[in-house]
Amino acid sequence: MLAARSFAAPARQCLRQARPAFAQSAFRTYASAPSEVAKFKGTKGNDGKYTVSFIEGDGIGPEIAQSVKDIYSAANVPIKWETCDVTPRLNPDGKTVIPDESIESINRNYVALKGPLATPIGKGHVSLNLTLRRTFNLFANVRPCRSIEGFKTPYDNVDTVLIRENTEGEYSGIEHVVVDGVVQSIKLITREASERVLRYAFQHARDIGRKKVRAVHKATIMKMSDGLFLSTARELAKEYPDIEFDAELLDNTCLKMVTDPLPYNDKVLVMPNLYGDILSDMCAGLIGGLGLTPSGNIGDECSIFEAVHGSAPDIAGKQLANPTALLLSSIMMLRHMGLNSEAANIEQAIMKTIAAGKYITGDLGGKAKTYDWTQNPSLRRTARILAWSTNVIAGLCAITFVRDNLIRIDVIRGSSMSPTLSPIVHETGVEDWVVIAPVRERPPKMQYQDGRAFVEEQEQKEGEGVRRGDVVTFWKPHRPEEISIKRVVALPGDVVFPKRGYALDPEIVRARRAHTLDGLPEVDEDAVGGSLEELELGRVVVPFGHVWVEGDNWRNSYDSRDFGPVAKGLIEGRAVKIWRGWFDWRDVGDEREKRGRSRIMKGRGEVPKVFLE
Repeated sequence: MLAARSFAAPARQCLRQARPAFAQSAFRTYASAPSEVAKFKGTKGNDGKYTVSFIEGDGIGPEIAQSVKDIYSAANVPIKWETCDVTPRLNPDGKTVIPDESIESINRNYVALKGPLATPIGKGHVSLNLTLRRTFNLFANVRPCRSIEGFKTPYDNVDTVLIRENTEGEYSGIEHVVVDGVVQSIKLITREASERVLRYAFQHARDIGRKKVRAVHKATIMKMSDGLFLSTARELAKEYPDIEFDAELLDNTCLKMVTDPLPYNDKVLVMPNLYGDILSDMCAGLIGGLGLTPSGNIGDECSIFEAVHGSAPDIAGKQLANPTALLLSSIMMLRHMGLNSEAANIEQAIMKTIAAGKYITGDLGGKAKTYDWTQNPSLRRTARILAWSTNVIAGLCAITFVRDNLIRIDVIRGSSMSPTLSPIVHETGVEDWVVIAPVRERPPKMQYQDGRAFVEEQEQKEGEGVRRGDVVTFWKPHRPEEISIKRVVALPGDVVFPKRGYALDPEIVRARRAHTLDGLPEVDEDAVGGSLEELELGRVVVPFGHVWVEGDNWRNSYDSRDFGPVAKGLIEGRAVKIWRGWFDWRDVGDEREKRGRSRIMKGRGEVPKVFLE
């Protein structure tokens, strides 16, 4: 009994001393609607951009921070950065504190992105990461872990989401020496903090489309502390009838996850502080380490997103750092801010770069420097083309997505085509995009001085799927990597004058013979220097099912077979039926073409029709 009292008395004293600190955290009971928990409150400035506080960090921090800035600039994300320095300063009372101007910046902007911070080892040094969490009352740590294509690990199917309570538990900082050789540490669990993080877990599950929340605990041993967390979770689950809830012991979760992580891909896992710290790093190991893992610390007023790896002072300044974790954390930040399309664009560009394997850093098995990773043309231009497509979506007529296959159609009305788009597409090989972006201005009657094409102006017919002036993506079904973007200058029935000296497709020859046009000038034989058959091509009627495009190619007429039923349906101006696969391959006889189709034919199945204006 005496021994028990000797332990209990110091514990009570520690709790009494801790109360003022917890009072400053302004805990409250969350009886409000789920939609009100930890939502981003920032607004755009007069320049149409959000301001984000940027804590670049120590060691490799400035290098990877610059990588984020470069990619965001290339992708035209509506964000401007406000650099913050959180290096502690010494107050007159001898205590170290974060500079007031940095605290004011984060409070003003409601969101911050943070690089790695170093904490000196030894007595008297407080973790800056822990200080930031306490200063801004960041109660939930969100740690998604997803396998990355192109980086080989023992598991290729990991897609877990962990939410860790961030303010109490074993990390409450309440510990003391009872007698020499005996230390007592207090695990603090409160209903208010438990309810807050649990409510956020249910809300986050809704936001990301998951239907299950699982609480991870050890209530079989710590019946009161973890028991309170678990009972609070069960009570709160009744407010979310659309979300399935269950619970699992921590050791069982660890065992199952390293055995087969797939069953956890449809759940959001939520747990007290210590368990989340351990389990989140374990999950990071499943996908390749902390260098590929994003993290977000969520608070009611402010949120800070960070790279959770170390500052790596041994490689600082050598351009060896991998910026992936900070970039992925910034993508979490964009989604928290509601900039979902920008987040998806940058994420897709990053994943394509890693999968390609050309511009990856040493920790991923590559030889690229940090600046190679973010300055490579593929990443920057992929981000730019995706950003361009997103920016014009406001004027679209219809959009169809076929995920996990090679078709995406954006039918955009009233938009102009970026003049830099064509080289971007050629360099990045964006083979899963079909972009039909009509330019409303019809080209006048003209003859191009460089001999590319001549268009005899005709009345514009409403209801045509593709119109003169539209910019269309073309590809070969059996060679999907060959993609070109062309401006349509003539439609079926139009008269065109191909560039002299270039032979054209035999189909055009047959079309020319079938459409005798009197009164049109003949082609100068000396200028062509070709056969009599080529001379007949001085004037051509575009056949049905074709369009004529600008360009110096010898083949300027594109058959509907060159770009599948999607563009064919657009040309014919009717509803388009899209299949998983580009068209029926039964008529393909060439073995090379059959091999080429194997990587794009991932199955068949009809998707909804697309109706044009």
